Amino acid sequence: MINYKSQFLGLASNDNHINRVRVSLPFRMQADLPDDLLETPGVNRSDIRIDPDKVLIRREMGGLPLTLSVPLGSYSGIAAKVTVNEITDELEYQVVLLHRDHALSIPLLTGTDMELTADYWEAWSDALALPLLTIDSDGTSKLARLA
Repeated sequence: MINYKSQFLGLASNDNHINRVRVSLPFRMQADLPDDLLETPGVNRSDIRIDPDKVLIRREMGGLPLTLSVPLGSYSGIAAKVTVNEITDELEYQVVLLHRDHALSIPLLTGTDMELTADYWEAWSDALALPLLTIDSDGTSKLARLA
């Protein structure tokens, strides 16, 4: 689950393919991130702050508070991913700040509106000056466009 604190500016619209979504930095949110470093992996509610040069991730690990500072340059790009909901058979779209260590990848948006997802995908790429990527069904990422 992703919890935003109303930090997007403008309205998402795809009229004539004009992207009116803007991302305001620093951006704060909460998301459930995987605990890959623990012996019994699960998810951990994390407080996330995205700055123009780094990502701060605050979470608990083994019952202790932990703050990770990840340089923005270590992220591969802003990825778009499409999956099929197994219950509803509906397409679900996700925008992810992609890191090679998937425990550090940040889900930025999840939804069922393809046009809205595309607007946020481009807005995040513009705000962070990172390339647009796609994630295939086998999990590999491919370059869609440079920032």
